[in-house]
Amino acid sequence: MRAIKHFLQHNALLSTCVFFIALISFSIIFMLHQSDHSTQTLAVTQQKIDAYMNNATYTNYNKQGQLSAHISALHTRHYPKNNAAYYDHPRVLMYTKKHLPWYITADHGRSHHGDDHVLLYGHVIVTQPQTSQTILTTISTDKLYVRPELQTAHTSDPVTITRPGSTTSAIGLTANFKTGIFKLLSKAKGHYEQQP
Repeated sequence: MRAIKHFLQHNALLSTCVFFIALISFSIIFMLHQSDHSTQTLAVTQQKIDAYMNNATYTNYNKQGQLSAHISALHTRHYPKNNAAYYDHPRVLMYTKKHLPWYITADHGRSHHGDDHVLLYGHVIVTQPQTSQTILTTISTDKLYVRPELQTAHTSDPVTITRPGSTTSAIGLTANFKTGIFKLLSKAKGHYEQQP
């Protein structure tokens, strides 16, 4: 009888332990699932658009209060993750020290962590119109990284530079719109035609 009583007490203790282990395991699994669900919800929320703008513009002024860069786009979508923005048909305007304009257009653009670095891609065209001080210059490429605040740009893609009577091609380019200094990075080739 004593052995049966001892067996039942031991069994009850074992059952209680098994019950608490199962309860603790279930609680841990539940908390992990909730944590994973919260992380997934945050990730999905950050991938959702939090702002959509038509004909949005961003303007940057230098220390003297003069316009130094201007970005606009037909449509702009902003995502909270990485403070990212995507642009349809972006247009960028930058100025030289003498306040002469350079225009940049592209099919698409994107930026992360604000507008400090903007990637323009798809039929990127950079143009400086002809004035009394400048020659009509057109640069075309597929991809161009622009830094509006610094008024610089660079690409490692093929580029073509066209001026009246000349065409130059190269792989890669760095551009300083403020100073007007452009550097071709490699494989530069030029074709020149004498103008009448």
